[in-house]
Amino acid sequence: MVDEISFGVISAELPVKLSLSSSEQTLFQEVADDVAYSVRNIYMEEERIQADKIIAKSNEQLSEALRVAEQSAVIAREASKAKSEFLANMSHEIRTPLNGVIGMIGLLMDTDLSPEQREFAETVRISGDALLTLINDILDFSKIEAGKLEIEITSFDLRLLLEEVGDMMAIRAQHKGLEFISMIAPDIPAPVKGDPGRIRQILLNLTGNALKFTSQGEISVSVLAENETDTHVQLRFSVRDTGIGIPPDKAKNIFDAFTQADASTTRKYGGTGLGLSICKKLVALMGGKIGVLSREGAGSEFWFTLTLEKHKLQTAQSETRSIENIRILAVDDNSTNRRLIALLLESWKCRFSVVPSGKEALKILRKASLEGDSFKIAILDMQMPEMDGEELGRKILADSTIDKPKLVVMSSIGARGDASRVHELGFSAYLTKPVKQSQLFNCLTTVYGHETERHPLVTRHTLKESRKTGIKILIAEDNPVNQLVAVKILEKLGYKADVAGNGAEAIEFLSKIAYDIVFMDCQMPVMDGYDASRAIRAGKGNVLNSKVTIIAMTANALKGDKEKCIVSGMDDYISKPVTPAMLSEMVEKWVSAVSGKEEIRIEPLLCDSTFRQDKLEDDFGDDIQTIKELISLFMATAEKNLRELSIAVHEGTAAKIKILSHTLKGSALNIGADDFANTCGRLEQMLSKGDLANSDILLGIVESEYDKLMDHLSAIGYR
Repeated sequence: MVDEISFGVISAELPVKLSLSSSEQTLFQEVADDVAYSVRNIYMEEERIQADKIIAKSNEQLSEALRVAEQSAVIAREASKAKSEFLANMSHEIRTPLNGVIGMIGLLMDTDLSPEQREFAETVRISGDALLTLINDILDFSKIEAGKLEIEITSFDLRLLLEEVGDMMAIRAQHKGLEFISMIAPDIPAPVKGDPGRIRQILLNLTGNALKFTSQGEISVSVLAENETDTHVQLRFSVRDTGIGIPPDKAKNIFDAFTQADASTTRKYGGTGLGLSICKKLVALMGGKIGVLSREGAGSEFWFTLTLEKHKLQTAQSETRSIENIRILAVDDNSTNRRLIALLLESWKCRFSVVPSGKEALKILRKASLEGDSFKIAILDMQMPEMDGEELGRKILADSTIDKPKLVVMSSIGARGDASRVHELGFSAYLTKPVKQSQLFNCLTTVYGHETERHPLVTRHTLKESRKTGIKILIAEDNPVNQLVAVKILEKLGYKADVAGNGAEAIEFLSKIAYDIVFMDCQMPVMDGYDASRAIRAGKGNVLNSKVTIIAMTANALKGDKEKCIVSGMDDYISKPVTPAMLSEMVEKWVSAVSGKEEIRIEPLLCDSTFRQDKLEDDFGDDIQTIKELISLFMATAEKNLRELSIAVHEGTAAKIKILSHTLKGSALNIGADDFANTCGRLEQMLSKGDLANSDILLGIVESEYDKLMDHLSAIGYR
């Protein structure tokens, strides 16, 4: 027995009888123990051998598992690299021809085209923009899945970002008869550091969903500070709606990819179900949280939190210069892009050279510097064979024989983090393709206006913000179409404006804010522009500045109208339809702060007077979305006014007929519907003379012209 364990019994036959004395017992005990130890050692050796076999087998299995894991890791890395390279190549290969298509169509539409040719070209441009949007969405989601989407930290104005989102969404909400509310707490520091593009993307997605699932009530977007330190602020963004809500069993999975609350093939609301999943990933990448509070049938609140660094916003304040006669070099390996840039630079009267490679660029830069006629700006394509734009920029900046030009890089891939990196290298601007004509022009003028080496990097975002000024403008106008036209034109010119619906509201606005300019419509309900101007000049309503510049806006252009405006206290006068040139001229005339700004003006082309499409293109450029929204709003208000006009004609209410025909005329002129506007003007003029005899005949003509206009809009894809 060893350690209280019995291994067996030992028996022995002896020739003599033992006495079993203590010594004999001790002897037998020792023999038994020795045998037991021997047996135990045999067992232990067998167990050790078995254990060694098990360990050896386990080690073999572990080695195989490690080999398979390493092989899998290599395959995964190669797959990830291949996917990333595929995304980069696809982005470049798709964006490059699209840049040529969209750019060339833009140039084509600046030429003298027949109405049919213009219609075809516009269709191509709309399709190109739609395709670009689709491609951007697909590539964005693919980058997230590949783990290649990066968050870029830059300075931006949070209030301005919220205003831009509100501007875009308020019009859509108005079309559905919804109230849209946008609010940012006054104690929130507007200048912050973060990724404005991604924050805007999340807000647009959440507000877009709210609009989609809300048929009545309101939508509100708010930003509140949850926690704040000396250097950072934690913000809670909230998008609330009064829509259909989300069932509890669906809410928990609402942020999963390809998930919708109603996934049936007969669902009422479309969409891929990617939007909320992308939002969740973007918020997570920025270190925040996202969630939803909802009750079926009682609306929803989507919220997300972000911690942003406080920052003193730095924007370029230098005066924008003309680039006429400035020597500019463009480098791009794509022949279509080279031709496009050459045409643009030629149209801006620059002295320019265009080359296909970095090697040739360095050669021509050295030669120009040696001759004492150096290039002031170099536009570099980021994706080029042999020597890409970033490498070329490094060599230019490092070459002592080259007089350093301002470097502008254009990328067809636009990877996050590129902008910050090239700025550190010494680049002045970073743009992503396709680059719009106006965007490139503003970029070049801004970069050329920089006198010193170090300035904030010029990007699409900073270009938009740098055009904003401190000028406070109020528009007093009752017609929603005319309101939208004036606001959007001013935005295109770089100004922000508030809107009052009548003269009384204008006075209330002026009692709270010291505006620099008031664009005052003459004919408005409650209080017209004449009475409002007289009240402002008299200091009534506690207006802060009774000497504010007041500029009349009226659809009337008859003799004596301007004098009537001046007598009532207005400073100047413009007739409708207003144009960017007219508004810009007035702002420049009355506010010295903008006297140095230079605007690009494009002469309108002659088009069919049924609908002068060029009028809206001159006003809003290639902002097709705004043009469509404006036309949709025009149709909604015009149809309502036409119904009321028909009732007024049959009832013989002269005053109402005159007001409605005047309103229709003004709205039509603002979208370039000249024939319809002229017919409404004839009806208004007849009523001004007190003649009701032929009003029913003219009403029929007005309705006929409206139907003709609708058919034309349908034919060109605007309806």
